[in-house]
Amino acid sequence: MNDTTPTPTRATESQRQTGLASAQGIDLDQLGSITTHVQSWQTDGGTRVKFVHAPGLPMLDLILSFRAGSAMDEQHAGRAALTLHMLEEGVNGLDISQFAERMEGHGAIVGKELRLERAIVSVRTLTSEAVLDPVITLFTDLVARPDFLASALDKIKRQLRDHDAAHFKNSQVRADFEVYRHLYSGHPYANFVGSTPEGIEALDIEALKDFHQRGYSANNLDLTLVGDVSRREAEALALRISQALPQGWAAQEPPAVPQTQGTTLHIEQPAVVCSVQLGLPLLLQPDAADYPALALASEVLGSGLDSRLMNALRQHHGLTYGIRSALNGLRASAMFNICWNVAPPQVQASQTLVCELLESFIEQGPTEQELQLARQKLAGRLLRGVARNQSLAELLSLQSHLQLPEDYLQTYLQVIAGISTQQVRTAVQYHFDLTRRALVSVGPNVTQQPLPPRPAIDQ
Repeated sequence: MNDTTPTPTRATESQRQTGLASAQGIDLDQLGSITTHVQSWQTDGGTRVKFVHAPGLPMLDLILSFRAGSAMDEQHAGRAALTLHMLEEGVNGLDISQFAERMEGHGAIVGKELRLERAIVSVRTLTSEAVLDPVITLFTDLVARPDFLASALDKIKRQLRDHDAAHFKNSQVRADFEVYRHLYSGHPYANFVGSTPEGIEALDIEALKDFHQRGYSANNLDLTLVGDVSRREAEALALRISQALPQGWAAQEPPAVPQTQGTTLHIEQPAVVCSVQLGLPLLLQPDAADYPALALASEVLGSGLDSRLMNALRQHHGLTYGIRSALNGLRASAMFNICWNVAPPQVQASQTLVCELLESFIEQGPTEQELQLARQKLAGRLLRGVARNQSLAELLSLQSHLQLPEDYLQTYLQVIAGISTQQVRTAVQYHFDLTRRALVSVGPNVTQQPLPPRPAIDQ
């Protein structure tokens, strides 16, 4: 539910392909800046808009990112989730079936997603006038004029309770929850799952209407458009949506994160394997100067088969099929995570090995070869992202939410090309405090065993 690092660490597949099958072989010295022309402005209602004119395919990707995520629930656990999922239940007089039939009839795809800081509503549509105008009318009604039908509330409450119960049985989700609950104790970011059965039951229609009037206001919105429309058309679409929304309210900036202490927790839960997570809070925002160096460090440590963590845990000891690290950015903070699955008897041995590898990396930093490969991976991921309309829209939406510089995409390749091994080492030593890490495992409670010997091929 949290947002990933804006450097970026994931790319969404879409219909357009780039031809970049691998980051290997990318020569950063030969790359100029990314030439994607991003236009930005703000509507009279305070909506922040980013637009890229992308001719070629008669398609438009439109993303609305409201600062109305689960971190805004406060004592009303589940309010953000219920509000988002009630939107389609009644849309300006249309019931859920009628709304879906009309959208499907125009070939439009609507998406909804709740994250820690954001409620995201998106649409992908053709740009011919006969299609675009009715789709935008329906989409605007969805976000601005939901009926909040009392007759649908019990059904959505039940669905949300069932979803949360099933989701919480996933050991990785439970590990995520425990990491955030501990590291952000007393802070809105501790609300990782976003709802409780008691909180859901206590909410009524008036509470959801009130949340919608504030959280879904024009002044609380980052709007992104990427597709085959002109600047004039993009301005008209953004204004049309912004004017239809509630006006005049915006979320406050999240408070400073707490200085919590480290912990090691094991949650007993039936499973074939244990899910393990190491979470390390970082007291910097995603626009900080050190952030790209830390993104490179994460790539070296846990991105791909040739990463340090994968080499140690999979190649050398056969402990896991996969281990990955990520740098996750939020407006008030960031977190470095390492996640892996392991056989229950080797949880502690794998945790010890991971911590030892982290300590060694903090002391020594990356090699030049590791750093160059990390640069290539980040560059390849970014190039693939900007080459696809849908993933480009997602990148720009996240960039806007995290308040990254306007020239972020255009300058990022040069920024990472100029970072040295010493700069990565210095940044890691300054920001990685292992006394504050949360080490959480979820799975069966069994007798622990030492590390297995390396496979014969490695001996």
